[in-house]
Amino acid sequence: MSFILFKGIFSKNFNLMALSLVVVFIYGSLVWYIFPLKQNMSWEGHLSGLLVGVFFSIHYRKKGIVKEVPQFSETDFDLLFDEDGNYSPPENEKRAEEES
Repeated sequence: MSFILFKGIFSKNFNLMALSLVVVFIYGSLVWYIFPLKQNMSWEGHLSGLLVGVFFSIHYRKKGIVKEVPQFSETDFDLLFDEDGNYSPPENEKRAEEES
């Protein structure tokens, strides 16, 4: 649970975070038993599972599902507009309009 949660946080993947919250909802005792609440309960095992999950999510944060930043290239259509987004016809069209 901790690996999925922290992997979602570090890679900014909301699907993994939602999945970990579903797991917490179903197995709610996973979170509470990282503290020594009951005698004869292995809280050390739950705590070490949390810490190992955090460690591996940091270690594998660049692997797996990582959102890619889209790369845009300039096209001929983009050349028809100036820096402010105003239509700026090519020189050939300007000359044809002036001659008319």
